[in-house]
Amino acid sequence: MVSSLLLQANFCLQIVPEGFLLGFQALNVLNLSRTHIRTLPISLVQLSQLRALILRRCQRLAKLPPVGNLCNLEVLDCSSSDLELLPEGMENLTNLRLLDLSKTSLRYIPNGIISQLSRLEIINTTKSFYTWGARSELERGQTPFDELQCLDRLSALFMNFNSYNLAFEDLSWIERLKRFHVVIHKSPTNAKALQVMRWSNRATSTDSDKNWMKSLVQKANLQTIPTDFPKEYRFIGLRSLTMTDCDLNFQPARVSGTKFYPLLTLEELILLRLGLESISELVHHLHLRFSELRIIKVSECYYLKNLFSSTSITPTLKNLEKVTISHCRKLVELFESASSSQSSEGLLEELVENATSSQTLIPSCIVPNLRIMKLKELPKLATLGGHHQSWQHLEKLEVIHCNQIKKLPFTTQNATAIKEIRGASQWWNDLEWDDENTKSGLQQYFKPY
Repeated sequence: MVSSLLLQANFCLQIVPEGFLLGFQALNVLNLSRTHIRTLPISLVQLSQLRALILRRCQRLAKLPPVGNLCNLEVLDCSSSDLELLPEGMENLTNLRLLDLSKTSLRYIPNGIISQLSRLEIINTTKSFYTWGARSELERGQTPFDELQCLDRLSALFMNFNSYNLAFEDLSWIERLKRFHVVIHKSPTNAKALQVMRWSNRATSTDSDKNWMKSLVQKANLQTIPTDFPKEYRFIGLRSLTMTDCDLNFQPARVSGTKFYPLLTLEELILLRLGLESISELVHHLHLRFSELRIIKVSECYYLKNLFSSTSITPTLKNLEKVTISHCRKLVELFESASSSQSSEGLLEELVENATSSQTLIPSCIVPNLRIMKLKELPKLATLGGHHQSWQHLEKLEVIHCNQIKKLPFTTQNATAIKEIRGASQWWNDLEWDDENTKSGLQQYFKPY
């Protein structure tokens, strides 16, 4: 008997005949992804042994038949379909482990449905029209966020929710999550959001840690970033942070006897359409150290002038391996030199003041282990700059439409790890070199894009 029916990527498939599925009643897996079907036959209900129904990228699929008889179903993936409503009988899918409704037209989830899915481990509703809400201010079609706490096996959560007057108290259940991606906003039409991804589960936790998400919700949609985050909200365990669509202003720093350092475990920082002139603004304002940071991605930050500025103390990013920057039209430097922004007297004063700090001032080597750098559409960037030791571990450099870069910071001593350089052939041919031996040594690694 056939246990798996894999029909994915049959782009000509538009209709599943009514009697077709009756011949496969022992099916465990049915995959119709990337087909042009608009609906499924009612005979789907006869597939009582079905464990996985995969309908990913069925872009014309707007409705499903009742699924209440599919009591063994463990995986329901409708991502990137046109699904608007959950099918009837969802509450009977008590063995369901994965529910993916991301990138759908979903607008409505009846109250009490999700809490019935007691074995659910992964739920994803991101980039759909559906928004979770607070029980105190539910709109029609919203399921309260606290309904998720009934799901004892939930380990991964990907969702949008409305932060307006969220008033949940018991967040201890969040501690069991291993991964999540949360988009917080005040309304579905408000594009400004703070996204938080990949919470790392920990063997131990403190009561104060359990309040971190409540703090995050309260701070969402910031017009200003205060410096007076309570000490207990350090986001211990947070691995990846995405900040997007915010015109940030910084309140004056308050004098405090003791500094605390949030985001110590952060490994990935993604900044999209922010009003920053430099990441150093965040570093200085929030006392960030980025000691575990491995990846920085910056895109469409139209006011950004440099990644890190010498006007503030900048941490040594000893674990940073990958930097990707694109479409930042005002970016002129990656690592701002001290001389370009500060007098020698002012720089000396700052050096003395921070002589005991574990952080260093640019232009010392703040990225000693950088392996990958990708630069795209940076019309004012003229130099990669940085300390010569910043490039000794660089393996891949990609420079696309950054035509002001006329010279690369490579020498025969610091370019030993290079494996690939990508860019336009004309750009490569026009580069200036201090040493022809360096160019000839790197020629074999150049690949035109």
